[in-house]
Amino acid sequence: MFNTLNITEPVRPLLLLNGMGATQYEWPPSFLAWLSQGSRPVVTLDHAGIGGSTFLAATAPSIPLLTENTAAFMAALSAAHPDTLLPEYDVLGYSMGAMVAQSLAASFPSSVHVVVSVAGSFGGPLAPQPEGGLAATLARLVDAQLGSSQADLTLFFPLGALDPAYCSLWNAVASLQYAVGALQMPGAGYALGTVVKNPLVLLKTRAALEAQAAAVLAYYEGFCAAGWPAQLEALCPRSTAASQALGKGPVPIAFHGGSADKVIPAVTQTYSALQSPDYLLVEVPEAGHGIIYNFDAEDVANILDYLDAAQPLSGGRPDSGAASSVTGAAGPTLAAAAAAHIATHLL
Repeated sequence: MFNTLNITEPVRPLLLLNGMGATQYEWPPSFLAWLSQGSRPVVTLDHAGIGGSTFLAATAPSIPLLTENTAAFMAALSAAHPDTLLPEYDVLGYSMGAMVAQSLAASFPSSVHVVVSVAGSFGGPLAPQPEGGLAATLARLVDAQLGSSQADLTLFFPLGALDPAYCSLWNAVASLQYAVGALQMPGAGYALGTVVKNPLVLLKTRAALEAQAAAVLAYYEGFCAAGWPAQLEALCPRSTAASQALGKGPVPIAFHGGSADKVIPAVTQTYSALQSPDYLLVEVPEAGHGIIYNFDAEDVANILDYLDAAQPLSGGRPDSGAASSVTGAAGPTLAAAAAAHIATHLL
């Protein structure tokens, strides 16, 4: 938890949900610092089964199960900190975390004030897939996160190792590994026990990564397998109508995407926005799937402004269309591409 020292009364916290295979320690430190300049506490956590999480599900992880776990976490955390945290959260999710954030908005709207979905997808069989197919792309992402020498950095960063966002990633990850002693170098480990209690939480296993990759793949396939526990049926919409729940939901959503994203095609964000009752749509030119490492102070200030200004919705989509703001050089082109995509592939 960040930014709690000056909180004198309960306020709405901002919960950050990271992507597939990523721990809470992979958010860029500058990103956390900028977010913490706002008026709300900032909360990070690890998804079940990875990082510092000790939760081991009886069944394989899925987006619905992660959604339920996250909702339970939110309720428990607010109950434990009644003097600082309201039970209603703003939620910023990245990649797989954005899928969980959108699912939270649809399934637990009373617990969510507003969602910022960064490089996320609404899932289902109609969601746009990356070139080469989702399964192959997820397998490459697993290899990339395990540091394979054959990893394709352009999955995250269009310019590969020369991409400024890639440098930002290494500044975030390598500096933390050095600070807690995960890198065996002179002087390493000076922050062990303060920033991270155990450097083992920074390590990743192929099994954990492949389990989350399977959850994402199932999310695109309808993610309600036969025999899924009956008590979770409400979290497992069987409809193949893309973004149906978002279109009926009361939660405003801001969609952020990179124009060069090879994992979640940029058109996905536009299609998501068109299905949502109230939205903000932001495209970051030339950014890839590692878009969070492209954000600067101005981007974060815009996010905080959106969180402060967003109002709960009182029904379905307004008759006049969604209130929108499309930014970035390719905004109108992206919208046209989305319309063409829908007309060609979805109708």
